[in-house]
Amino acid sequence: MDVIKNSCSGIINQIIVIIFSFFSRNVIIQYLGIEMLGVNSTFASIISTLSIAELGFQTAVVYSLYEPIQNKNINRINDILGSLRCIYNTVGCFFIIVSLLLCPFLSYILNGVSVTPKIYLYFILQALASACSYFLLPSEYVFLSQSKNIYI
Repeated sequence: MDVIKNSCSGIINQIIVIIFSFFSRNVIIQYLGIEMLGVNSTFASIISTLSIAELGFQTAVVYSLYEPIQNKNINRINDILGSLRCIYNTVGCFFIIVSLLLCPFLSYILNGVSVTPKIYLYFILQALASACSYFLLPSEYVFLSQSKNIYI
């Protein structure tokens, strides 16, 4: 039953993402212009490349949480989540530092686009939004564990 719920929620999530990406592209084109759509796509590519820094920790942690959740081993769950928090904080800081180091090179990356302070701000805001997910991810695992009636 949980597999069906997870599959349905995953499908619904993907549909929502597709719909919002379609509308956001239209809004960007209509209000900001086609040039900003290209800038947005380039920034999305850069940020997704930086997201490789996660290196599959999420999959490893979810796998390692199965047994402690099954056995209701709260100490082991706390140890795993504590390690994950440390790893993701490091990854989030790395993400921010690399993003800031890329800022001077945006004019080379965005060849043919006038790079204004607004473009730098837009890139930094997108990078910070992505980095925030790394700082909040361990909390998501706590909520996941609590949904299985395990209180940490």
